[in-house]
Amino acid sequence: MTTQQDPDALRLAAPAPDRDDSDDTEPDDRPDLDELFVRWAAWRRTRSMYVQPSRPVSLLGKLTAKGTGRSATGGPDAIASAELMALNQAFNAQPATALDRIVLELHYCGHLKSVKAAAASVGVSRQHWYRLVRACREKVYLGSLQLLEQQLSEGQQLLSGHPHGGSV
Repeated sequence: MTTQQDPDALRLAAPAPDRDDSDDTEPDDRPDLDELFVRWAAWRRTRSMYVQPSRPVSLLGKLTAKGTGRSATGGPDAIASAELMALNQAFNAQPATALDRIVLELHYCGHLKSVKAAAASVGVSRQHWYRLVRACREKVYLGSLQLLEQQLSEGQQLLSGHPHGGSV
């Protein structure tokens, strides 16, 4: 036996790196999409703060202890973000029955205890779950960029006083 090992033998004996067909290189100006979608989920929950209280008072409202709901004075302190609004519009533009949309919504808004159990409930593996989340996240993000660009363009046209962008 020799104490010296062949370096190529060690390299060849090592497990192959995980292969991912997606391109992991993102431009430096692209935000962290996971963090962005966590912010979107929180923003989405705050939208219910703007709904008027039910009239007449509901049964649940009668049974709930006073002081636990929304205050009568002031208003909700929810963030207003054009970026998150565009992200929400792009998400809502996806087909409601599409598996990737369902998985993305469950992933960020479902308060999951176990991704493995959630993946099994929709009939996919855990690995496929994360692929669906990544693909839908990218699709929705790109759609939101298009919406923001369109809104910016329309805003510039309004400021210039020419609704169709042409000169008078």
